Amino acid sequence: MKRENLLYGIGIATAALGAAEIVLRLKDRAASRTRFHRERWTMERPWERFDPCSGWELIPGFVSGDIRINHHGFRGPELIKGDMTRILCLGDATTFGPSGEKNPYPQIVQTMLAKRRTSRPVEVINAGVCGHSTSNMIFRIQHLLGFKPDIVIVYAGWNDLFNEPVDRYCDNRLPYSSYWHTLSQKNIRFHLAAKIREIAGYENRKPIPLTYTPDEFVPFNFEYNLSLIISEIRKASALPVLLTLPKLIPDSLSRPDDPDISAATLPDFIEDENFGDFLKVYHAYDTIIRQIATETDTFLFDAAAVFETMKKGRAGYFEDTRHLTPEGYRVLGEFIAQSLVGKDIVQ
Repeated sequence: MKRENLLYGIGIATAALGAAEIVLRLKDRAASRTRFHRERWTMERPWERFDPCSGWELIPGFVSGDIRINHHGFRGPELIKGDMTRILCLGDATTFGPSGEKNPYPQIVQTMLAKRRTSRPVEVINAGVCGHSTSNMIFRIQHLLGFKPDIVIVYAGWNDLFNEPVDRYCDNRLPYSSYWHTLSQKNIRFHLAAKIREIAGYENRKPIPLTYTPDEFVPFNFEYNLSLIISEIRKASALPVLLTLPKLIPDSLSRPDDPDISAATLPDFIEDENFGDFLKVYHAYDTIIRQIATETDTFLFDAAAVFETMKKGRAGYFEDTRHLTPEGYRVLGEFIAQSLVGKDIVQ
């Protein structure tokens, strides 16, 4: 009888633990689909498709108008075979670029470097996907590093800033080993054990309050993601380069009704025309970019400073707060090409 009771108790405990594990995995699946799998966005951009790893990717071989996706799923021409210096540009819509094949900044960098006498030919890959945040980029970084880039330029942060409300900021940091993502099948973990470790304080993650104000905001999720991306790039023996984020709204803004920033848009969680709060949140992200560059000894190209010095006519370089016009991308691309050569990254 005692043995039967023991077996019965073990069975009940096993069933309870199994049920708890299933519940946690189902919650993880729902949260993951919300964070990464936004199928509705792809409907707005016919060159994108749902992807079970990063949420959505470009359709290989898509050609329509002035948007061309090569057979590897990157915007631009087909990749070149042979010995060369390969530069991969990781980012969102600000990397993917506007209409016109010559307008994205990676293409401008390619054109500028082609005019110089470098020791090896240079190929620049546009790996930008509209709408991606650093959360999406984590799930695709291993695939991208499979193309053996020598240099990876990371231009990221805008979608993190616009999509994660400051006043309802949630802790989205986690060991990126979700059971429901194909890229992480090699690293499956027991969710229940991870939850117990987290409750016990063994996860070694900075605590995050439930709410923030712009004055005290620190984007921990962005810090975690960007650090992990830089780490993965270095593991692949590639050289990471970080860009700061050019913006339409200058730090020296004195008049919110300045016609030069009439195209400015703000995140939904910031009150209309509260440019002061926006700048506080922006600088929270900017601080993280600079901090990670310093801590990881990563090259930092201060693209934001190039546009910050423009006191007049800023509207000619920006479509809105974060997206550049073709002329803005020309300035950005030329700055990056000059920095790559000036710092002897490309010789």
